[in-house]
Amino acid sequence: MTDFKNKKVGISGGGGFLSTELTKQFLERGANVRAFSRNETKLFQLKEKFPSVEVMPVDIFHRCSVAQAMEGVDILIHAAAVKIVQMSETFTTQTVRTNVIGTLNILEESLFTKPEALVYISTDKCSSIRGFYASSKSLGEGMMQEFQTINKDTRYITPRYGNIIFSSNSVIPKWLGLLNEGRDIELHNPESSRFLWSVSQAADFIFDRLENATSAAPQIPTHMKGMRMDKLLEAFLLKYAKGKKVNVNITSLGNADNLHERLVENGPTSAEVEQWTIEEILPLI
Repeated sequence: MTDFKNKKVGISGGGGFLSTELTKQFLERGANVRAFSRNETKLFQLKEKFPSVEVMPVDIFHRCSVAQAMEGVDILIHAAAVKIVQMSETFTTQTVRTNVIGTLNILEESLFTKPEALVYISTDKCSSIRGFYASSKSLGEGMMQEFQTINKDTRYITPRYGNIIFSSNSVIPKWLGLLNEGRDIELHNPESSRFLWSVSQAADFIFDRLENATSAAPQIPTHMKGMRMDKLLEAFLLKYAKGKKVNVNITSLGNADNLHERLVENGPTSAEVEQWTIEEILPLI
């Protein structure tokens, strides 16, 4: 699927970090974009940045709102989710409402609207499930594969990958906020590691899967680098602290966090794959 000219692309979770990059790239490819989210501020900011984008304040928990948002959509990118792991553990009801029921609403509506493709943005946490966030996203992966058997008119596509550098609520913007406020930096277990890549790499992978995916099974990048969190912090301080003394508080991982991640069950961990060097990561953070 390379020709997006005049296609109507719907993006749930519109205005988010990845969604904004996807909006830009779909517009550059000649598509019309409809972004929907319950976050009105992000929608407003997206509309200011891309005036041609249609924005709709929508909570995907409400089926009638989903029906309105998906009307006439040719390609649907489902990026909306409760993503913060510890918040998901505390607000389990909201996690289920958005990540499970909201996803089901979108999938059920696809039986009527029959978009050409429906892309569900998944996570490496589905391969080593701990806690409600990973469980909810794994349910989404399973539902995608079930609906593939029900609706042959839509391609159901499930990209699964690690963390996007500088995404909302990730460690880099969190550390930057603490640094700018003169507060101590928090590091959860220096030995922990994560798969990392840039937002442009994530978007490229999604477009590649739109072109080449043949099933709803999780789509795994063939090459994704990992990095220990203490090395990432070293790069962060090198770039932003400018030699200024910064206090770092070492804390433990949350109960729902993995020490290391895997992209596939029994596959290599984020500590065992090729690692980002500090020099490589500096331009990306």
